[in-house]
Amino acid sequence: MLQALRLSVLFFAISFIFCSCEEQKKQVPKEFVRLESGKFVKGKTNESFFPLVLNYMVSIQTNGYDIWPSVFRDYHADKQYRYADKDSCLLELKAEFEHIKSLGFNTLRLVQFGEEFYNKEQNRIYLKASLFNKKDTILYLDQDLYKNYVEGTKHLFDLASNAGLKVIYLLRTKPEYKLTEKHVENYLAHFKNDTNILAWDLFNEPLYFDTIQRPKKQVIEITNNWREILNKSVPNHLYTIGLTGIREMFEWDPNILDVDFISYHPYEYEPKQVLNEMVWFNKFVEKPWIIGETSIPADGDSVSYQSQVQFAEETLKQTIACGGIGYSWWQYKDVLWNDFHSDYMGVVSLDSSYTSKGITLDIKNKPVTEVFKKFAKDGYTLNGIAITEPNNFYNYSAFNTFCLKGKIVDEQGKPLTSGVFMAWNEWWSKSYVTTCKDDGSFELYGPFEYFHWIASASKHTMTRNDINPDTAKIVNGFPTVDLGNITVEQLIK
Repeated sequence: MLQALRLSVLFFAISFIFCSCEEQKKQVPKEFVRLESGKFVKGKTNESFFPLVLNYMVSIQTNGYDIWPSVFRDYHADKQYRYADKDSCLLELKAEFEHIKSLGFNTLRLVQFGEEFYNKEQNRIYLKASLFNKKDTILYLDQDLYKNYVEGTKHLFDLASNAGLKVIYLLRTKPEYKLTEKHVENYLAHFKNDTNILAWDLFNEPLYFDTIQRPKKQVIEITNNWREILNKSVPNHLYTIGLTGIREMFEWDPNILDVDFISYHPYEYEPKQVLNEMVWFNKFVEKPWIIGETSIPADGDSVSYQSQVQFAEETLKQTIACGGIGYSWWQYKDVLWNDFHSDYMGVVSLDSSYTSKGITLDIKNKPVTEVFKKFAKDGYTLNGIAITEPNNFYNYSAFNTFCLKGKIVDEQGKPLTSGVFMAWNEWWSKSYVTTCKDDGSFELYGPFEYFHWIASASKHTMTRNDINPDTAKIVNGFPTVDLGNITVEQLIK
């Protein structure tokens, strides 16, 4: 009887929570961008909205007291700020945002301005800001400086809104330091009525920037906690996390994250990798998703501008064909970071100047901008597009020097088609990844011997181990190690 009563109470509680969530979802004001049936909509008529997003880095300038946004210093060819006063910096940003709007984009993903830092020893939040071109400085967000930071953020958001651009805003949240989460809760509350905010991006690429190895159960707890924070501060806004791609499955499994949508950041490190990863997203990601970052570099010399155009066309079409509900390019402008891959990804190059209303901009549109202009002109739609399934889906780079094979299964021995397998060389300096076939089997090929591996599947735990490549047997002419069945446990249904 007591057990039945407990079950009854539990059922009532779950029903109440479910109903409350549904009720809250229905009560989101129509002025906010929201998700309906897995798609973005806006306005009282539920107008469909496809975010065509451009990543834009924003610097912080200060006079030691006031704080304001500025065009990213590296967006200038000489890496020097053009203006030292707030009004001129805001005018320069205004001109660039209006230029971005003219290229067909309807949303900005604003990077760096909201990515605060944490001093562990002092347990304080701080910013890295510039005193014009004289020196960089640290600003601890205490009292008046915090108010000025909020005011500077409002200026930034107003500029985007006035240019007709929605905002996805990247923050730097560290779940192991509670003050960073408290900061997010307080900071975001200042913008709860801003209907131009599309989403808050609470964590960027855990694969690279989450230094702690986390079991999936802990990741579930973290994102559930973030959901509670956002429900308190900005209940009508959406929230996302930026994942690099398939390799996040081992910890930040997309289907266990309590977010509104996933923002994926696939890049072309291997041939057709971006197209291939989107095929996988289409098959196995249950959450709504967008491409939150992608691009290839092009300087018109080492890599032709036409290659960048073709990549944009192909990946934009693939996004829509595979069920993606938004697309974002990294980034606005070329930079000079002494790395070709990063330097020439912009839609705008640095090799000329443009003057608008007294503000000088270092810009020259690359041919890839015409792809986005056309997409916007056509109403942000591509109809009748079929999924492109590259023939290297299970072996991106066509290696055949060494192979690990096996099958990923659950506790009952059932094959898991959503399984992902990755392995490293002896020194953990290079790795490759592959996914399971319909029968749960995989074959990971590489250009060297593998020594360490990791395996997981959606909504299942992760497992890992080492191997001795000397145990390999020659199969089809090259060394192969058969790992047999690899069992992972189910976390959630």
